Amino acid sequence: MELVPLRSVADRKQLDAAEDTIGHPLPHVLRLVLEQVANGGFGPGSGLLGVGPTGHRINLASGEVDLNLPDFHRFQVERDPRWDRDQLVILDWGDAIWGTVSLSTGFVGTFRGDTDTYEAQHLEPLGVDLQTWLMRWARGERVS
Repeated sequence: MELVPLRSVADRKQLDAAEDTIGHPLPHVLRLVLEQVANGGFGPGSGLLGVGPTGHRINLASGEVDLNLPDFHRFQVERDPRWDRDQLVILDWGDAIWGTVSLSTGFVGTFRGDTDTYEAQHLEPLGVDLQTWLMRWARGERVS
């Protein structure tokens, strides 16, 4: 397995700006990871989203939309009136399936947008907090 170097960490200014954009503090564990490990780009799926211009981003709509953590949240809130503002998308599993974390509880979930209809899209709570979920991923356990 090839090791990929980690991105540089996010600085306090980038994290504070992300929280301002989201309108809520980041879950403590997520902020610590972005500030002390790397500004996204590692983890399950396509890797955790980052903050600021150097943070890990994902492309939606065949590359037409390029989003980091706070941009994705703003995009969802503005685009989908049903989107639960408490849910922060933290990674892309692919095929319109996203990993989320609750801003109020720190618990993770999976949003399934890969359904046949808009009405069938839903969030599946995973029943674990972000720290536990990341530790399970680090041990090689399935987290999706």
